[in-house]
Amino acid sequence: MTRPLTHQDIRDFLTAFAAVIELDQIRVDSLPRENFHPAYSDGMWRRWRRCHLNYIDHVLPTVNAIPSPLLQELTQLAITYEPSLVRATVIDLFYRRGRWSLRS
Repeated sequence: MTRPLTHQDIRDFLTAFAAVIELDQIRVDSLPRENFHPAYSDGMWRRWRRCHLNYIDHVLPTVNAIPSPLLQELTQLAITYEPSLVRATVIDLFYRRGRWSLRS
């Protein structure tokens, strides 16, 4: 990473994540039913995808509320730490949306 994260970067990330979820459903829908394990729950996975898409739709309008210092801290995390730690931190932030702080 050669530049600080921006609000647009976060919007692009969330939008891309939503697109991947939608593409996953399209791909699953194109598979023959006999390819699925008998315990596979189509309804459960559809609800999972729908709930995640609803959540992304709910979080997207709040992106501009992310304070610039938090974006700077996220940039520093992305540069300094392993991707798994960055992923966990970002997911934690999204689940605490509206508080937009690295500190509890």
